[in-house]
Amino acid sequence: MQAVSSLWCQIWHSTSLSLDMRAFSTNENNRIIIAGKILAAHRGPIHYIVLVSYCLERYNATFEDWLKLPMLNNLSQLDFQFATKNTTTDQEADMTYSLVLSSLCFSPTLQVVNLSRCCIPDDLITRPLHFPKLRKLNLHSIRASEDALHAMISACPSLESRNINYTIGLPRLCIRPASIRSLCIGTTHGLKQEAIFQERVVEDAPLLERLIPAFLDDGHASIRVISAPRLEILGILRRFISRLEIGTVVI
Repeated sequence: MQAVSSLWCQIWHSTSLSLDMRAFSTNENNRIIIAGKILAAHRGPIHYIVLVSYCLERYNATFEDWLKLPMLNNLSQLDFQFATKNTTTDQEADMTYSLVLSSLCFSPTLQVVNLSRCCIPDDLITRPLHFPKLRKLNLHSIRASEDALHAMISACPSLESRNINYTIGLPRLCIRPASIRSLCIGTTHGLKQEAIFQERVVEDAPLLERLIPAFLDDGHASIRVISAPRLEILGILRRFISRLEIGTVVI
């Protein structure tokens, strides 16, 4: 038994690890303690990490330190899930953007990125962005301008799937998903009850096969698809969609 235990410890210390803080505890402080101990003991690579916090002001510095650990150098999947409060302070917004910037060092290897309750200001446009392997991008309750979102998308030449729900402060969004095969877009009033995504325009989508409208609960909205020759699947069209255009067809 001791031999097996010793062998298992050697394997665990060197094997590739997925670290999902959601599985550790419902208490945030306990989650931080458990995750910290695992990161301190593990010497192998980490290919997937989920950082969760409902009190980012308290744990932001800890997350910043974790993102600098060498075992994350080949990270392939990154998931940020932050505060679920109805309001987000400017300080918290700045902290989420700081963590997003810190994660850019993983851009050469990232394949899946999930961002929830993050702020992405126009400053991102000035950054050298390139995500050559990124296939899936999920944005939930994101505060960002259209230009910042376009900067992210244009930096992902291999992007196949994009999910945008609860994005705040954008009454109109124009999407040019050149490589995307699946696109999910949603609406809500957002963190500060702002009207968002009242109009969505898909301009040029040569590979788009699935278009899924989701969470359309913030009043009337319109969807206009200018060009998507491969579009085969259209999600549930709820009553909130007042107008749908696909090419020359108006529904």
